Amino acid sequence: MKISTLFIIVQYLEDYVHRLVPLKWERAKSVLSEGELKILSLCATPMSITELMTAIGWKSRAKFRKRFIMPLLEQGLFTMTIPGRPNSRLHKYLATKRRLEILPS
Repeated sequence: MKISTLFIIVQYLEDYVHRLVPLKWERAKSVLSEGELKILSLCATPMSITELMTAIGWKSRAKFRKRFIMPLLEQGLFTMTIPGRPNSRLHKYLATKRRLEILPS
């Protein structure tokens, strides 16, 4: 394969990705629940899971983690303060800068 052909393929892929990413974020805005949006707005500073559960009004830690925390982590909207130890009692969560693309200032 010639270098010019590879260059054209790379340009095509970059263009495709740039068109795809905004659509993905627009969809994310409409898919996030009210609770997820509230959590993102609260987590400008690190917060523990119990603080977040109290703010949202949930009692079951396992269900809260499955319903809110894990999806936000998978979407890259959330980060852990101690990523190497996800079960640490000192663990806190923080919203990433990507949340600014979803939440109004």
